[in-house]
Amino acid sequence: MASNWTVCGICDFKHVTKPSVVWCSECDEGLCDDCKEHHSISKASREHDTVPIGDYQNLPTEVLQVAQSCRKHNQKYQIFCKIHDCPCCKKCVIDEHNECKEFVDIDDVIKNKDKQAQLIIPVAKSIDDLTLTLVQSINTYSQEVRGCTMLPDGRMVFTCYHPGYVTIVNQDGSKDFEIKSGNAFDVVYLDNDIIAVTCGVYSKTINLIDTKLKKVKKTICVDSSNEGMVLKDKDLIYCGRRKGLRKISLSDESVCTIINPKLCDRSYVTTFKDSIIYTDYRINTVTCTNLQGQVNWKFKVEGILKYPFGVSVDHVGNVYAIGHYSCNVVVISSDGQRHREILSCMP
Repeated sequence: MASNWTVCGICDFKHVTKPSVVWCSECDEGLCDDCKEHHSISKASREHDTVPIGDYQNLPTEVLQVAQSCRKHNQKYQIFCKIHDCPCCKKCVIDEHNECKEFVDIDDVIKNKDKQAQLIIPVAKSIDDLTLTLVQSINTYSQEVRGCTMLPDGRMVFTCYHPGYVTIVNQDGSKDFEIKSGNAFDVVYLDNDIIAVTCGVYSKTINLIDTKLKKVKKTICVDSSNEGMVLKDKDLIYCGRRKGLRKISLSDESVCTIINPKLCDRSYVTTFKDSIIYTDYRINTVTCTNLQGQVNWKFKVEGILKYPFGVSVDHVGNVYAIGHYSCNVVVISSDGQRHREILSCMP
């Protein structure tokens, strides 16, 4: 972002001070009335979208972060990945988002300031700055919910372990439909309207469900129970209890072990870049390893987090763990060194 958006960047370069009236995120600078006119007809910039400087000024600080360049690749952000809720440069798409299909132009995101504020809030927040705002209370239309995920169109998916079904809920909170799938533990979205659902301890299978056709499309047989699960590239990583942390290829259905030590029941797993994060409620731990299973860090503060179940991660690497017995949500920094309770149901 320009050091001073209140003045025209072009005129400032010529040591002339003129107030900016519009902002161009492609040029990353403000423009005065005269330069705006030239900008709109120049071959190099006529396709650029601009927004009134007043609208740009009123965007939250966190939203303005989007206009900056990617620190990892030193390239300008050009698109926004709706799957991971993060801005991307061209190299980000190739290196980290080549399987994603939900993209929007970064200029469209910036122009829609209300939506932008909702999507970008996690971008620049440290765990000290994170705050929660209740957006909506959802009726899950389910009993004994064990897993949930969001579809690209904003609908929510909930798994009911007993008696065993998957519920799809619309954005407005109304029930869309229900699929009886047998015991359903965790769920992840794959692609092309397909979700994968683990079956817990009662079945050594993972069901692939077509949410458009509203039926089980395929059942994959594995050699262990399966509970918490996450999609990593073209593989599913799942918690296999006594078999440890397992990985199954969606291309040929081959299975291998990532971590040998036994996991407890109701273990959950997520990933961030080249790290795997999983929970073990028996010993009250959240563990982060590399993709080969070598431990990067292990979090255990029993006075804060007891019986960790569900776990998630934002796109800057902060880890969010749900304490079943402590009735709270604890956020852990990406290096495992700092933590903070951000939500509690205790009086």
